[in-house]
Amino acid sequence: MFREIIFPSYKPHPLVGGAVDAQAFGGITDANTAQMLSIDAQGMDLTAQVNGEVVPVRIQFDHVLADAEDAHQTLIAMVKQARVKAN
Repeated sequence: MFREIIFPSYKPHPLVGGAVDAQAFGGITDANTAQMLSIDAQGMDLTAQVNGEVVPVRIQFDHVLADAEDAHQTLIAMVKQARVKAN
């Protein structure tokens, strides 16, 4: 079973849970930066910087995550999709 993971001082990889994800999957087109706060089986929570303000963003996954490996592969796939959407 997948447990929620909270990252109190987590510095994510810049491509995971970043501004590109907030733009591509969270509908926050004006995001300058974003940081992942937590991830659970259904999605991830980010905060994005938009015009100098911090905005909460919830990104739902396209399926319920089964385990950590599923989370890893899903995030990699999302980064690839976000890159395609950005170009």
